[in-house]
Amino acid sequence: DKMRRAQRDNEKAPEGANCRTYLRAKSEDTFIVIAHPDDEAMFMGPTIRSVASASDAGSLHVLCLSTGDFDGLGNVRRTELPAAAAALGASPANVTVLDLPAFRDGPDEAWRPEAVGDAVWDHVRTSARPGARAVLLTFDGA
Repeated sequence: DKMRRAQRDNEKAPEGANCRTYLRAKSEDTFIVIAHPDDEAMFMGPTIRSVASASDAGSLHVLCLSTGDFDGLGNVRRTELPAAAAALGASPANVTVLDLPAFRDGPDEAWRPEAVGDAVWDHVRTSARPGARAVLLTFDGA
């Protein structure tokens, strides 16, 4: 399907590049959405590495919905996340950590799905490159 789209749009992949790599680099912004700092390494590390190696630096984004402050280490975890993402191949400039009352960390906290959707949409709308298709990847749909 993607190959047909590339052919239909008269786009020719550079020598040695596969169609998936070419289309991703040209037309997709990928947003890795995680709940807490450290989820990028524990759950999404291979995915971040794969996307980073197949796209340009400006098209991969990591959005973290909380500082992970349940144990009082939110500020530490917030500053560690860009370095961890960079070690996986993402640009630290494209790492965003939200610190909103709606997304407090803790076993008794419940995040409203609508609030999560709104926060993700706001981030994608303001961060995606003009004309790029947004691809959202996460590991937890609950």
